[in-house]
Amino acid sequence: MGKLYSHIMLLAMLLGMVGCASLLQESPEQGVDADVLATYFDGPKVRPGVALAISVTATGTQGQAAKQYFVDADGYIAMELVGQIKCDGLTLVGLQQKITAAYKEFFLDPHVTATFIYQAGGGMVSPWGTVTVLGEVNRPGPVDVPSTMDLRVTRALQLAGGATGIADKTNI
Repeated sequence: MGKLYSHIMLLAMLLGMVGCASLLQESPEQGVDADVLATYFDGPKVRPGVALAISVTATGTQGQAAKQYFVDADGYIAMELVGQIKCDGLTLVGLQQKITAAYKEFFLDPHVTATFIYQAGGGMVSPWGTVTVLGEVNRPGPVDVPSTMDLRVTRALQLAGGATGIADKTNI
């Protein structure tokens, strides 16, 4: 009886380890799972240095082109009529709601559209965040996360200029 119990326990441990190992394996081609991302991530947040395109229209007014705004170091943008709007930490939807509420004092049924403006390599702050690559790379420092949110270690190293000649490529 004792021997049977120990065999069952050993079998259970082996099956548990095999199951855990399969969960930890990741295919290099595998991208970001959209369902998982949607569950845990409600979109990039507005933060200092980010550029935004914002348009405000209202019933009975002539439509205007979107204007460009930069979020200042304190997390504010300055808009016509309503003044300073605190937007640091808000999603685009949250920012649109906040600006709509502010413009309701001036317009009947205001409609606000806000989008991020970002051009890779243009010196702009990425709304999707940055990672810092340090060590023996040609350009150590921040690397912008792309809008697809699929930045891998190898791509981050490439964006940092690749490894230097003295880098230990077996210990990354």
